[in-house]
Amino acid sequence: MEALRAAGVAVRPERFEKSHDTAAARALFERLEPSLPAAGAATAESVAVAGRVVLLRPMGKLAFGQLQDHRGRIQFALRRDRLGADRFKLLLDHLDLGDPLGL
Repeated sequence: MEALRAAGVAVRPERFEKSHDTAAARALFERLEPSLPAAGAATAESVAVAGRVVLLRPMGKLAFGQLQDHRGRIQFALRRDRLGADRFKLLLDHLDLGDPLGL
């Protein structure tokens, strides 16, 4: 935790405002999916979910994972080009299964 704190990551913040649980986030995506022009297209919708990491699979410059809460699971992706090389490596080095995570 000290390495994460030193890097400016909010470890166990006092409050995390989630906007959706995993089931609501999945339902929102399923509703939006037909209107998205291409895979990975951006929308005006934003979602904040929280839960426990139950899967983490690093694949070079990308890592896929699953986050689980009381309503189900949702997949997430961590991209080195979006996070920056240092933060991406830091997360992969210190994020473990079972850790709480807010995205």
